[in-house]
This record gives sequence, structure tokens and C-alpha cells, in this order.
Amino acid sequence: MTWAEARMLAYGSARPIGSRSVPFDDAAGLTLAEDLRTLRPVPAFDTAAMDGFAVSGPGPWRIRGIARAGTAWRGMLASGDGVEISTGALVPSGAVAVLPKELASFADGRLLGPEQPQGRHIRRMGEDAAAGDRHAPAGTRIGPALIGLAAACGHDTLPVRPRPRVGLLVSGDELDLSGVPGAGRVRDALGPLIPALVAELGGETVSSRHVPDQPAGGLAAAVHA
Repeated sequence: MTWAEARMLAYGSARPIGSRSVPFDDAAGLTLAEDLRTLRPVPAFDTAAMDGFAVSGPGPWRIRGIARAGTAWRGMLASGDGVEISTGALVPSGAVAVLPKELASFADGRLLGPEQPQGRHIRRMGEDAAAGDRHAPAGTRIGPALIGLAAACGHDTLPVRPRPRVGLLVSGDELDLSGVPGAGRVRDALGPLIPALVAELGGETVSSRHVPDQPAGGLAAAVHA
């Protein structure tokens, strides 16, 4: 059998590795088995992009409450109303813009500041991604950035393909497996090199064995074993 024929036979015998879902802690270094998509819009709600005041209509504004990240103000703003708001907080219904804190002042208990354009300093729901958007295709190797992205998209686990498991056979009567090779001998370099290469490419070497050239047929027997 020629080398080209052997390669074709090997490729024809290959089958895809099955997939499974794993938690983020076990996903690094594996590959996605499916496209990574958002489960909900990102951001999931209209959110303040600045510390300041969510306001409705022209000023001055009457401050109605406080909205913090994780603690929403549930009322509805009418024209001339505002709420103090922090970056990342849910923008109240009726707000048209966020007045940055550094542009704000108070007089007679009312908030003053320049009128902001419609939508200024508000990140709208779905501005970064709509629900169902694809962010990484199947086959992408999973690293820290992709894990963070998956969490932001609402996932708790990732569908992955397990690491390919490799059995290594190194052949040759002339090889010394350790130390400085003797006269007429060659130090085996592939045995130490290939497991590191397999690991770098996302696989796992589960066994490594030296197979002498003699007796004839020993390599074939080792492959079948």
C-alpha cells in the first residue's frame, strides 16, 4: 500500500467524536460541538451607560427615586421627572436620556443640567446582540474569552466534543529512548514531541509504546492491539 493510499484509508475510517454538554470549568481547551448563540438579547433591558440621572422631558427635574445596578426603580417617569441612576441599572419607563453626573447640579431641590438628545447614554435592549445571534461557530476552540461570552449570552454549560485520545507507536530498531544515543544509534525525539503537539492541538495522548522493526509484523500487531 502506498502512503497516499494509507492516508485515504485513514481518512475514510475516521468518524466524528460524539458531543456532550459540560460546565464552564471543564470546557477550556475543548471545541464547540454547536454554534454559540445568545439565549436572550444583550443587553437584556435598556440600561444606563453613565452614572447620573435618568430624565424625562426638559429640565429642571424633580427627583423621584434611585435606580442602582440590580435594584430597579419601578415607577414611570412623567415629563419633568428624573431618578438618580448608576451605570448598568435598568432605565425607568418614560426616561428619554441619562444626564451624566458631572453635568448635573441642584437648585431649590430641583435637578439642573443641559438637555440631552433622545436616547443619550442609554444602551438599548439588544443593542449588542439579538436573541439567537451566532457568536462562534461549531469547531471553535474554547478559551477564557469564549467562556465569558457564553456566560454573557445566558449559558451555564457548553456543548463540546471531547478531546481526541491518541495512542502513539514509535517504530525503529535504531532508537534509544533515553539519554545520549550510543554509536550508530539515534535518540527518539518523536516520542517526547508528539504528546506535547497533540496536547497543543487539543488532544490527549493515552499511551506511548516503542515497537522494534523486528520481528517482521510486529508493528501491524501493535496497531491491531
